[in-house]
Amino acid sequence: MREKIVGYVLLSFSVLVIIGAVVNVYLVFIGKTKPIDIFGSLGSLDLPPGLVSDSTGQSGNNLLASFNIFAHLALMSFVTSAVFKVGRLGVMMVRPIKVNLNQEK
Repeated sequence: MREKIVGYVLLSFSVLVIIGAVVNVYLVFIGKTKPIDIFGSLGSLDLPPGLVSDSTGQSGNNLLASFNIFAHLALMSFVTSAVFKVGRLGVMMVRPIKVNLNQEK
């Protein structure tokens, strides 16, 4: 019975963390929160005047913001995959174990 309680705790923890990560990524994409500032330590990428970084016309600072959003998404996908494995362990602990022995009568 104790393993079922631990299984339900692990399962509920993993579901809450995965929902939190999805909400966090959604809020970053709609612009309500800022992503993790990993590439902010590089400073601003000041490009020479008149030079565009790519065909979309983004400046260097917009590229750093795009890299930060991508890094945030990669980090959240790593967190959700790790927590998924914890939740899967919880599901295995909750499931009943049935053993059928073939015995001759």
